[in-house]
Amino acid sequence: MSVLLLHIESSGPVCSLGLSESGVCIDVIQNATPHAHAEWIHTGIQELLKKNHKAINQLHAIAVSIGPGSYTGLRIGLSTAKGLCYGLKIPLIPIDSLKLMAFAARAKSFCNTYVICQDAGRMEIYVAVYNNNLKTLIEPRAIDLAQTDFFNSLTGLTLCVCGSGSSKTLPFIQNIKSAIKLQEDILHPHASDMIEIAHEMYIHNQWPADYGNLEPAYLKPYFFKPKMS
Repeated sequence: MSVLLLHIESSGPVCSLGLSESGVCIDVIQNATPHAHAEWIHTGIQELLKKNHKAINQLHAIAVSIGPGSYTGLRIGLSTAKGLCYGLKIPLIPIDSLKLMAFAARAKSFCNTYVICQDAGRMEIYVAVYNNNLKTLIEPRAIDLAQTDFFNSLTGLTLCVCGSGSSKTLPFIQNIKSAIKLQEDILHPHASDMIEIAHEMYIHNQWPADYGNLEPAYLKPYFFKPKMS
């Protein structure tokens, strides 16, 4: 039986959507306007399905990135996926957005270890470490580069370092004398990178039985700073 999946990636500045059948990409589209996820996502899903002659009730599951990333973008993507999955009575497959970047990095440069660093403001990053089979070696977390010895355990390894936080992270990694094969600032999560991961998770039944309480992986709290009058 063929498996039709919808993929929603909304953790970055540009929202992207993908459609796959049995692990093979059918089509991928993205919003041309950055930071306009809410205005586009439902229209985009309708456009993607119609363009490829699929009906929404043909979907077997929906995969969605759950972060870390843009707080607003993550909420929009997850709430959209939840609403559709509830209505269609199909599984929701949550995917770590840093793992998506590791998947994309692996396609560009083969390494033993992938260090994915997303900028989180000031001297902070969201970071996770994966091996070349995309097994998680160090779970995603938010760290302050100036106040951690996080990278000491990676001493001597050949590392692929990428993500929007890689430039400010590199000096801290170079101090541990690891070999750096790739440094890619412009790598962002994308729906096209979800397809293989989501299909494997679907066929192995790797999704939450109850996703009602599923929340985005913000990794650090959001602090609202009121404007001064």
